Amino acid sequence: MKWILSLVVVSIAVSRSSRVQAETPSSYDITNQNTTWSKVILIGDSITQFAFFAEQGCWGTMLANKLQRVSDVIDRGFSGYTTRAIRAILPDILTKDDYEKAACFVILLGSNDCVDNTTFIHVPQEQYKDNLNWIINYIRSQGVSTDKIILMTPPVYHNDDFAKAEGYPPNMPVRHPEGYAEISKKVAEENQVESLDLYSITKNHPDSRSLLYDGLHPNKAGAKVIFDSLWPLVHKRIVAFHGTFTQKFPPFYEMEKSLNKDWKN
Repeated sequence: MKWILSLVVVSIAVSRSSRVQAETPSSYDITNQNTTWSKVILIGDSITQFAFFAEQGCWGTMLANKLQRVSDVIDRGFSGYTTRAIRAILPDILTKDDYEKAACFVILLGSNDCVDNTTFIHVPQEQYKDNLNWIINYIRSQGVSTDKIILMTPPVYHNDDFAKAEGYPPNMPVRHPEGYAEISKKVAEENQVESLDLYSITKNHPDSRSLLYDGLHPNKAGAKVIFDSLWPLVHKRIVAFHGTFTQKFPPFYEMEKSLNKDWKN
């Protein structure tokens, strides 16, 4: 009796499957394209975590907007984290699929490492360098080619603005991004990965304070500066991954005409 029941269940399943296949439009082959969704993966601290913050530092949102129907932007930003902390969690924050489909890795770390040595989150420059090297090598060990990696330096920082915004005394621990920016550039050069010098770009801006809403984190103007600097590097890697920069699937009018052949005007 059990085997008869099993046979009936299988027959029903096959019948349903055949019916679904029969109901599926067959004219969809007008696309004839690779439907793999690549990924742009952002790794960093609060400047990266807040990259989708609509009210302020929305450079990740700008990236995602440009990449609609082309590539997915994956944000792995962790507020307050240093390279030491990212090194500890990196093996646990991405999947095999993330690495396999990555068109681009964007690493932005150092704004917390560079706090002076009066606070426990301080990361000495030599350790910062070692951590960046480890992070790059780990990503490469997962099958990601060197040319997919972009290493951004920490941007400019205004201590008095940050202290005022956070309600801290003016003599709070100071950040020193300039030395860490130089190390970031050197690590990029030694590893043959692309460097984006956000420190110089933001410091040399006619009004660098106007780019930050609290002396540390970018506002919309600062996000636009980051995006404008980063986009050409990301675009190049998307084209390298896909062979072109084209939205996936046809425009709606082509798709509907293909699927609705009985329509009469």
